[in-house]
Amino acid sequence: MKKFKFKLEPLFIKRKTEEKEKLMKQKNLEMIYNERVKIKEEIEDEICKCISDMCKRAVNESCDFLASDNANKDVWQRLVYVENLKSKMVTNENQIKKIEQELDRARIDAVNASKERMIIEKLKELKEAEYKKQLKKAEDKKIDEIAITMYSRRIKAEGLFVWLTSD
Repeated sequence: MKKFKFKLEPLFIKRKTEEKEKLMKQKNLEMIYNERVKIKEEIEDEICKCISDMCKRAVNESCDFLASDNANKDVWQRLVYVENLKSKMVTNENQIKKIEQELDRARIDAVNASKERMIIEKLKELKEAEYKKQLKKAEDKKIDEIAITMYSRRIKAEGLFVWLTSD
């Protein structure tokens, strides 16, 4: 008999390819998500550091320095910087939320692609098992035919021998 050939092999290959693509998309989104979370943490650290520096400076400096124009400019610059950081953090958090939604969709897509591939794979396994069963049945039939042929030849040979010796 010929080798097993699965008729839906092109579909199976397509499903495997789709699954790989969707898993890659998921991994890429996870990397982007992790980068955004890291940026968020860095911004939070920078805000805390800036506010801490302003507080330390206010405590350590004399009242005369705080009353000076240079101190006011410095404080205002730091406050503007902190507000800019807060704005960046809000923007980054919105991006994180969007990426989380895309990541959730990508995970669902990857799971569905995996299920579709497994369905085709299971069907392939069942068809291959059925093919092997038919192959075994055909082999058994061939062996039975050979055994019957050999038995009938032996009977004929013995019958001929008995017939020749009976005279």
